[in-house]
Formats: sequence, C-alpha cells, structure tokens
Amino acid sequence: GDLGFLYLDLYSRKDKFPGCAHFAIKGGRKLSKTQYQLP
Repeated sequence: GDLGFLYLDLYSRKDKFPGCAHFAIKGGRKLSKTQYQLP
C-alpha cells in the first residue's frame, strides 16, 4: 500500500523563495499489525 506522498516544486515563479530549500518530511506511523496512518 501507500506509505506517503512526495511533493516537488521545481519551477521558479514570482514571489517564490529564490534559493534552494528543504524541509523535514512528516512521517506516518504504524497503528497496529494491519493499519498504517499516512502523514
């Protein structure tokens, strides 16, 4: 099944931060043997 999502914003545009940036990825968690909570 799905473990999460990845979003990339690769193109420049007006009013966007001009330099390189990275941010922490929010992880999901295992709720039980059969359930996983997506972030």
